[in-house]
Amino acid sequence: MEITVQGRQVPVTVSPGVDGDAEGLVAALKGFPPFESWLAKADAEAEFLVSEVRLQGVEHYKSAAASRLGVCKIHAKLVRADGVTIPSTFTCAGGSTVCLISLRSPEGIDHIVVHRTLRPAIGHSVLELPGGITDSAGSFRGRHAEVLARLLPNVSLTRPYVCDLLQLARGKPVQRLQTTPHASDESVAVALFRKEVGAFELQQAESNFEEAARDPTQTVSYRLVPLNDLAGMSDDARLLASCYILRKVLAAEGAVSSLFTAKSGEPHPE
Repeated sequence: MEITVQGRQVPVTVSPGVDGDAEGLVAALKGFPPFESWLAKADAEAEFLVSEVRLQGVEHYKSAAASRLGVCKIHAKLVRADGVTIPSTFTCAGGSTVCLISLRSPEGIDHIVVHRTLRPAIGHSVLELPGGITDSAGSFRGRHAEVLARLLPNVSLTRPYVCDLLQLARGKPVQRLQTTPHASDESVAVALFRKEVGAFELQQAESNFEEAARDPTQTVSYRLVPLNDLAGMSDDARLLASCYILRKVLAAEGAVSSLFTAKSGEPHPE
């Protein structure tokens, strides 16, 4: 079994012990969007040649309708022009989106919506930004977006009220944070919603979060934290990087920033 990469036919194998038919797995891998993206980047790379690809493990996302590839563990043999082989085992899962929701108080303090999530891989819970996806229209979607639509009725995470924070900071489209490029293809886009609110709207948001946290059916609890306090409260790289970039953008805009994606009193619930 082979794939075409860098204008050459490269063998693809499946490691023993990987569940599933080898030919079927390779066919699925060829159509797996994160792997297709990796191949496209490799095609444009002049520093190495891909000489072999091995699928070492797969994780499927299953639903009532179908089962599809979710995460793949890949070993690729990459060889530099001087003949040196580059270590190259990584997970391939694609990107995600976090939403930086900032409510600016009358005192000029940006309050960020965060939630605490248990992360078994590191053995404890961390404060994070709400995660999801950005659809083709540029709106933030997913489970967090649905819950926050109920808890924050005057916050609409849809265009034109959200923007791409990284594009805003760099002036270039399709910018993403690369979180662990040594071991994973994971990349993160950051959607920004920022609104100037009155004291009542801010208090109402905090009250809604507190009430939801007391609901035993809710699995996620949200809170508002001042932007400048977050560095000492979380070790999540996506949150810390996003807040740092926002602070830099606001500093560039001036002491009294005009950067608001929504004005006070809007958007109203649809």
